Amino acid sequence: MNCNFTFPDGTTVRQRLLSLQAKGNKTFSAKLHPGVENVLGLRVPDLRKLAAEIVKADYRTYLAAPGNFYMEERMLHGMVLGLVPVHNTDEYLNEVAGFVHTINSWSVCDTFTFSGRRKFISKNAQKVYAWLVEWLESDAEYEVRFGIVMLMQYYLSEPYLADILQRFSSIRHRAYYVSMALAWAISVIIVKFPAEGMNWLRSQPVDKETMKRSIQKCIDSYRISPELKEELRAMRKCLC
Repeated sequence: MNCNFTFPDGTTVRQRLLSLQAKGNKTFSAKLHPGVENVLGLRVPDLRKLAAEIVKADYRTYLAAPGNFYMEERMLHGMVLGLVPVHNTDEYLNEVAGFVHTINSWSVCDTFTFSGRRKFISKNAQKVYAWLVEWLESDAEYEVRFGIVMLMQYYLSEPYLADILQRFSSIRHRAYYVSMALAWAISVIIVKFPAEGMNWLRSQPVDKETMKRSIQKCIDSYRISPELKEELRAMRKCLC
């Protein structure tokens, strides 16, 4: 729990989080996060607004002890890191790494963005890429997912595509949320680079369940042609 940071009105982060419960939906959120403990069910826009208040007030004190009891405390931690000024890239990535180690759900992972977003990536492209691909080799489910999702969001372009696909083929973690992240990423790749993405799928480089999930994601997409979907359906039949 954060024992040092307080807002200008004297309230703590946890007090503010608990005060937002009435606007959220704990039952619905808990169903979306099976097995995740201490879910408050808060709305993402409310958390982003709170993160902006923290950054404006005193983010350094907050980051010294952001708290991780509630799932939304972890989510808020990532959101604050997505807003702070970056003065030193290595120090910032070390701060982000501390957050990544606390990720305990797909939503904590997927709501993170780098501070400055694509501007930050463009200034530090090779350094951040090398840092991200290391997470693909982690033994922790959500750390691997973090690497996949961030690569998908920031690096799906010609200079990186072949290397990303090769690295995706080498992922051996079989956890559900790793598999779902891979399926999501492959569907996006096939939208952007249909020839390369389909060739990757045709080689069946990952386990059968991930193949099936990837194919289903593509079939569900409105941005993939009917012709490719027919091939994908035939491919799925061969996996049964």
